[in-house]
Amino acid sequence: ELTQERFIPHPFSPDPTAKLYRTGDLARYRPDGRIVHLGRIDNQVKIRGFRIELGEIEVALSRHASISQVAVTAREDRQGMKQLVAYVVCQDGRVTNQEDLRSFLRSAIPEYMVPSRFVFLKAMPLTANNKVDRKALPSPTSSFSDDPVRSKPRNGMEIQLTALWQQVLEVPKIGIHDNFFDHGGHSLKAAHLFFLLEQVYGRRLPLATLFQAPTIAELASVLSQEHWTPPWQSLVAIQPSGTAIPIFMVPGVGGNVLIFAKLAKLLGLNQPSYGLQARGLDGKEPPFTSVPEMARHYIAEIRRVRPSGPYIVIGSCTGGLIAYEMAQQLVGQGQAVTLVVMDTWHPSTYGSHGSRLPISFGLPLFLLWRGMRILLALANLPIKDWVSFIQHKYRRFIELARPEDGTNELMVDFQVEQVTRATLQAVARYDVRRYQGPILNIMASRRYVAPSVADTRHVWHELGTQGGRIVQVPAINSGQLLVTPHVEEVTKHLQTFLAGYTHGDGRSEAA
Repeated sequence: ELTQERFIPHPFSPDPTAKLYRTGDLARYRPDGRIVHLGRIDNQVKIRGFRIELGEIEVALSRHASISQVAVTAREDRQGMKQLVAYVVCQDGRVTNQEDLRSFLRSAIPEYMVPSRFVFLKAMPLTANNKVDRKALPSPTSSFSDDPVRSKPRNGMEIQLTALWQQVLEVPKIGIHDNFFDHGGHSLKAAHLFFLLEQVYGRRLPLATLFQAPTIAELASVLSQEHWTPPWQSLVAIQPSGTAIPIFMVPGVGGNVLIFAKLAKLLGLNQPSYGLQARGLDGKEPPFTSVPEMARHYIAEIRRVRPSGPYIVIGSCTGGLIAYEMAQQLVGQGQAVTLVVMDTWHPSTYGSHGSRLPISFGLPLFLLWRGMRILLALANLPIKDWVSFIQHKYRRFIELARPEDGTNELMVDFQVEQVTRATLQAVARYDVRRYQGPILNIMASRRYVAPSVADTRHVWHELGTQGGRIVQVPAINSGQLLVTPHVEEVTKHLQTFLAGYTHGDGRSEAA
């Protein structure tokens, strides 16, 4: 069996007995035909839904002029979330810091592959075979760091916020002007932070507040406003300034607008950008189970800041279907709309997804469902891995059982799962009609599509009666389209399309 697994039929040889040997190494072709070795394929990890090759990060980081050795690992933080940690040894006489390395990597690899922590070592621990001993690498919290001097808190509130940020981000030092996202912050860590803020200050703020206040100093200013309330329920001002026609962005399942942060930044300060959060993420209201209802709700929200068109609407993944319906309704109301969908599938692809459990299922049923998922995962693991897997899940359960740091995270998971299932039910039932306008269809060209599945992402530009375009970006999914280096290419395609189709007076013209 092992021989058959490793020695596979040669797919390009006329000889039916020819074989290829699967080495287990990871490599990629360069444009000149050479092959670059990236490490072992079994050196893969999954971080927040992205499958990552640690060797690819190590290769990119080793190109930095100050680095002589590098090793990247995935470690769990105190909440059980995996994070990437890079261990580096600098060249003699050369000194660098975390921000320099982080900036360097962002120009070479996607944002989700940039390590959350960098640990500087004098030498790598080695095995008897003179290879890096990954098990001997020190904990990120106990090792040396050469972070620059940071601005210290100036008052009691900033002291309290600094303590909370250090707890959530698990960093020993942080300045009041440091950006939350530059220290490994993401949506789940934001949910944890805002739960703690509610516990301390009794104020429930939307996660999207981090767009307007991504530093301790700015967040302290928000919290110090006694009568401050969020101006919208779903509409989030990601980048509200500028004179260009505003862009309204709809995320996919889960409804978290934080995914559009990089795109909004690249579009520039003159381009107003807004996100539309799904109803139900706060647990206060039930999520929508109908695409037309969701679209009507979002349109009412955007008309508070822009009563009449023209409008630009973008949707990522399942958000593309919601954006499509928003454009349909706005055009039906006599408004000019430019529509962009990003790696969006036709509703026929979803079938009965999201309908296996009722949307109103309660927390006990959710816990039972989570337990079933654990049992299924256990069944797919080798028996030798069962003990470590069960021990990990037990530790995780104990953490979640602590009211002070786990209960809210469990509720956040529950609420996101509710919204996800509601959205999948809604898109599976959506009836697609031809659209009276132009459509830009952006596709992730490296996404794997099984031979038995029809790739329905191709249909959208054909449904626009005023023409449109389809562009392919070498990403593997819709999430990658919104991170470096793919988001830069997406931005260029988007700007080119908008320049050719959209005018300030609402007229449209073929590019």
